[in-house]
Amino acid sequence: MFGAERHEDLADALPVPPGGTVVDLGCGTGPTLTALAARPQGAGRLVGIDVAEPPLDPRLTGDPRVERVVADLDEPLPFADASVDAAVSHNVVECLRDPAALLREAARVLVPGGRLLLAHTDFDTLVFAASDVALTRRLVHHFCDTVQPWMAHADGTVGRRLAGLGARSPLAVERTFAWAGHTTTLEPGGPGDDALALVAADARRAEDLAPCVDAWLADQHARAARGDFLLSATDYGVLLRRPANG
Repeated sequence: MFGAERHEDLADALPVPPGGTVVDLGCGTGPTLTALAARPQGAGRLVGIDVAEPPLDPRLTGDPRVERVVADLDEPLPFADASVDAAVSHNVVECLRDPAALLREAARVLVPGGRLLLAHTDFDTLVFAASDVALTRRLVHHFCDTVQPWMAHADGTVGRRLAGLGARSPLAVERTFAWAGHTTTLEPGGPGDDALALVAADARRAEDLAPCVDAWLADQHARAARGDFLLSATDYGVLLRRPANG
């Protein structure tokens, strides 16, 4: 939700051997790949997997290290055993039928000692400064719990359960992370504007919340005009390692 800053956090948290193969599980347009590609003495091969093939970040165009693979992450990963040095997945597992199956597949394709960084925004931690706190809580919780039109599954609180998911996997938990992002501005196209649009669009599809949306948005914009706007959200992550003898 907080753009390049969050993907830089992910790249910083994932140990990558120089020249190694790194896979982004659910890469989208490649923001995490872009952050990884900028690291000195980093990966020799960067593979982005997604269920579709949207355009990559222009900064990746022409980078010989970058590959795209179209694959369904609810199916076995298209890699040989012990062929990947590191992997990352951000804001993906809530959409999967069986997140534990993805971790088992990651354990299969990682080299011994290889690492997977699993991260997710915990959407139930969205905080908006607002005049009507009760309504804002209803809007956030509804957004957190709703299966969006483009999703088959949803779990907006999965971020807080990643460590437990990792502990039950064949991988070893090496470290956990919490990244809190915030903004106090509401510029067009910024994280605050994007978050308001997502929450409002979701609420407009709910009969009981739709009549409240315009007034809530007006309050947010009035707050921004007087310097009283705030949005924050927390991402959680867990760094997992395939045991050397695994």
